[in-house]
Amino acid sequence: MARNSPLAYACAGCGVQAVAVCTQCVGEGGGSLCRTCGEQHECGEETLLPIVNSPRVGQCGYAG
Repeated sequence: MARNSPLAYACAGCGVQAVAVCTQCVGEGGGSLCRTCGEQHECGEETLLPIVNSPRVGQCGYAG
């Protein structure tokens, strides 16, 4: 039987549960952000995509 449980991503800034990923920083290994850190992120909110239950998180504008 298969499971489809979402992965838990930790925020690169503070370590709590991440809700977004920065498309600029994800290639450098630190793009997961919580809501608070996302609002203060240096790349800007336009580079953030929501974290969804998909292996394509953070790729090519994919938002679920």
